[in-house]
Parts: sequence; structure tokens; C-alpha cells
Amino acid sequence: MTGEPAEGQRPDEDFEIVEVDVGRYLTDEQRAWPVGVGQRPEQEFAIEGPLPALAVRAPEARLAALVSVLSEQETKLGGSGLELAHRARDANGVRATLVPRQAEGARGRFELIARWAAAFGSEVAVTVV
Repeated sequence: MTGEPAEGQRPDEDFEIVEVDVGRYLTDEQRAWPVGVGQRPEQEFAIEGPLPALAVRAPEARLAALVSVLSEQETKLGGSGLELAHRARDANGVRATLVPRQAEGARGRFELIARWAAAFGSEVAVTVV
């Protein structure tokens, strides 16, 4: 046994944390630099859940125009537009994932867009994920 812990295991002995004063090693210029103290934000931030996305299936020739139209519609509903996060080809054309530039209220906007996109016909599918 070498005394080395296995991957993901803690060592048998505890280690001591040592603080080192590096002040005496700083140059005069470095000593003049302002040093800030970490501040906590005024409000706590919580992760509410995964970012909603639009899953789009369309013929490859129509994808660019479709992304543009969906992004424009999302902007009209109060968002900041959409970004193409992922794209992959399959037997039915292209599958793409679109994410909002503005997350607040995106799920509601996406649900309206998905209902609105049903009018594009059967070769295009837009769902909220």
C-alpha cells in the first residue's frame, strides 16, 4: 500500500491548512492596488427549474426561415428572441432546439408559440420542452 487514496477516496490522515502572508513579497506597486472585500448580493438567487426550450422538427430547407419567424413571434410576445442551441438531422428532416434569450416568462410565451405554430402544417412540429 502506497498511502495514496484511491480515486474518489479521502486520504487516511487530515491535512492542515496553512495561511501564508504574501504581503512582504509584493512590490510597492502591487501594495498600492486596491483590494476589495467580497460582498454578498442584496438578494438571493434561486434556480427555479430548467430553462424551457422549443423543440422544432422541420424540413431542412425551411429551418432557417422557421427559426427567424419563431424568434420574431417570441419577441412580439415580450421576449428577446430565440437562439439555436442544438440541431441534428433525422429521417424526417431536421430537429432543432431553440432557447430564449430572456428566461423570465419564456414558458408561457413558448406555449403560445407552439399553439400558433400548429398552423404551419404537418411537416413542421413545435413543442415546448
